[in-house]
Amino acid sequence: MKKRRTQLNLRGYQVFEAVARHKSVTAAADELGVTQSAASHQLRKLSQATGEKLIERRGRSISLTDAGRKLASSLESAFDLIEQSAASVVGGSRSMVRLGLYSSFAAGVKAPFKK
Repeated sequence: MKKRRTQLNLRGYQVFEAVARHKSVTAAADELGVTQSAASHQLRKLSQATGEKLIERRGRSISLTDAGRKLASSLESAFDLIEQSAASVVGGSRSMVRLGLYSSFAAGVKAPFKK
C-alpha cells in the first residue's frame, strides 16, 4: 500500500516543538527564522488539524496542555531521530558550503573559486 503524507504539516510540528522547548512563540520564531505572527498561525493550524488545544496562554507566559506535553515529547524523539539519521548519511563532514545571494549583492562580492 502506498503511503500518503499530504496532510502532514511538518512546519506546524516544527514550530510547535520549538515553542514547547522555549515556552515562547517569539523565541521559537527567532530560532526558525520566521515572524512571531507566522509561528502563531502555524500553531493555530496545528491545533485545528489535531482537534486539540496544545498550548495555554496566560498573559505573556505559555504552558502546554496534557495533549501538548504528549505531542511535544513525541516530536522531540522524532526530531532527534531525524537529526541522527541525517547526520549518519552526511557523515558530519562537508567540504562545500552553498550560499544564496541576490544578484545585486553578489556582483560586489568576490570569493576564491576552486574546481
